[in-house]
Amino acid sequence: MRLIENSVSVDGGASSFTAYPIDRKSLIESLHRHNQFELVFLDKGELFLQIEAEDIKLGPGSVACVGPKTLHLWEFLRVGNGSETIDGFVIHFGSQLVPSGILQLPEASLVNRFIRDARKGLTLNATDRDRIRARMRSIVAARGMLKIARLHVLLELLAVQPDRQVVGNEIDKREKKGMKAARLNSVKRFLDRNSGRPIKRIDAANYLGMEENAFSRFFHEASGQSFVDFLATIRIQKAARLLVARRGFPVTEIARLCGYRNQSAFNRQFLKRLGSTPSAFRKSADLEPLEP
Repeated sequence: MRLIENSVSVDGGASSFTAYPIDRKSLIESLHRHNQFELVFLDKGELFLQIEAEDIKLGPGSVACVGPKTLHLWEFLRVGNGSETIDGFVIHFGSQLVPSGILQLPEASLVNRFIRDARKGLTLNATDRDRIRARMRSIVAARGMLKIARLHVLLELLAVQPDRQVVGNEIDKREKKGMKAARLNSVKRFLDRNSGRPIKRIDAANYLGMEENAFSRFFHEASGQSFVDFLATIRIQKAARLLVARRGFPVTEIARLCGYRNQSAFNRQFLKRLGSTPSAFRKSADLEPLEP
């Protein structure tokens, strides 16, 4: 999910940074990066955060900050057929709001370390949750220089929170291998979530913002498999689990749930990857579920 602003500027004009409440309407799934710091306080609900190739689960009271040009992804953690309410605040601000001249001052030593860690990506569980919520809300409502001053005060409060975890790597030290791993992890989750519906290579390419031919080259190099084989593997893995867990479901229904509208194609892929037909697999009560 990309965090996007869902309201107009409270200043009625241009602003050097944005601060606003977040909810389900302000979140759009996307693996992305940008030129600003992205600071998120989650007050209610749960979110999944991927920073580069690292996966992090965030719950109520969590704070996360992603540095400029760091590849990341926000995603809802769905519960059952729906998802929990999401409530909190997000701030996007550029490096010009925390210039080196200020960060080198003795009074800014804690904020300096916080910003240094934030460039790599960091998370923390807030102990001063009420104060952080109040300060986030005050920044959203502030105007003029007061808005910038309150941002600095918030950063100082966050800098003294314990148990800060630093993740990811600085952009100038990032290797291509890490970038590939991040994109591959993202597309794997995309395919797993959508394996029950018709899905084409162009859909996955669009999800990553890539041209289809470039995506095909990337995917084969990063995974060692073609996109078609990889998707078939995910679907047959899912089918094997469902055949055991839902014995009352007809095999045709299992095939449909796993994205197959053609029963013969489903049987052929199942036999190819598990060495058995779906019906024989289900009848073998003592057979452990196998990996394709």
